[in-house]
Amino acid sequence: MRKRNISILLVLIIILTSFNLSFAVNLDNLTEYNMSLELDTENHILYGEQLVEITNSYNSELKELVFHLYPDSYSSYETMPIIGGMYFMDEVPELDEEEKGYIEIEEVHINDSETKYTTDNQILKISLEKPIKKGEKVQVKIKFKLKIPQGIHRLHHANNEYSLTNWYPILSIYDEKTKKWDENPYHPVGESNYSNVSNYNVKLTVPKNMVVAPTGSIIGEETEEENKTLNIKAEKVRDFVILMSPDYKVKTKEVDGIKISHYYMVNKDFISPESIEKTADIILNEVAKTIKFMNETVGKYAYDELRIAETYLGGGAMEYPQVIQMGRYYDLEDLNLEESAPFTIDAVVHETMHQWWYVGVGSNEFKEPFLDESLTVFMTAFYFEKEYGEYH
Repeated sequence: MRKRNISILLVLIIILTSFNLSFAVNLDNLTEYNMSLELDTENHILYGEQLVEITNSYNSELKELVFHLYPDSYSSYETMPIIGGMYFMDEVPELDEEEKGYIEIEEVHINDSETKYTTDNQILKISLEKPIKKGEKVQVKIKFKLKIPQGIHRLHHANNEYSLTNWYPILSIYDEKTKKWDENPYHPVGESNYSNVSNYNVKLTVPKNMVVAPTGSIIGEETEEENKTLNIKAEKVRDFVILMSPDYKVKTKEVDGIKISHYYMVNKDFISPESIEKTADIILNEVAKTIKFMNETVGKYAYDELRIAETYLGGGAMEYPQVIQMGRYYDLEDLNLEESAPFTIDAVVHETMHQWWYVGVGSNEFKEPFLDESLTVFMTAFYFEKEYGEYH
């Protein structure tokens, strides 16, 4: 009976994902983010300006525009989205200034005219002199400064490694039933980011020794003195992240026409260089097998590139469009996957599954976690059962 129930659920999943889901977004009028970014590694600040081209695809006039400012959740332990940890503390500590993160909005323009705005509780609200009618386009230019917190959480810098996740002003989603924008903050528990599919054109200036792992594809690079500027393009993605470090080495592998790039660190005094390379190969190979499994079981991956990056993230791992954020690696050289899978392997398979449940099939992760987390957990267990045997 148990096997029959699992088979029925799997069939339902496959049926649901076989539909053409283009009705969920208007692919002809996607929001477009054009960003110009510069990283200050001495002060750990990212200076940014983004021109956001928005088409009103709703059946309502828009009287204001709302953007999420998720980095402001890093101003205190009480609001910081931590993967485990703080819920077991007897006393929540105070953050020092280096550990705090925030985003400061400096200017906002609508169609080249400076406009009024307010910021409060991780939300940027922009006033409009006249409503945006259905089908009308508007350009929103936002100049901002991101203070990157020191630490081991999703958004951080640590030992020259930078994890820029949920880091920029991102357009909220409008609810036509309630006539309100989503103003849900990023909560300390779980995931609560929620955004539409958009296109991104990004120019990123960093030190020339920085190795960058972004959402999308790096389509150009120019070096000038001690810096380099990367041109990055990402199409039809729900979010945009950048992971980077001068200490990254990269291994690549291709499966079903999809390029997988694995960014791993070599500056470890607790693993030999040989073990680091073998560990990196084991992780990359397992991701390749997972992608092959999902392509055959559920449906072809929606993009032609996927990146996995080791970071100083504590407590687990995280999924983003075309990017998987991992924590620190330990020695897997003597691993026997036929017997058991350690956390690192379990986590990287789980986050690869998220490239279908959240990245491919989008949902409101806070209100409907079944549609991303539960399906991902189920498919992870199903993968290990099919790959390594029942009850693995």
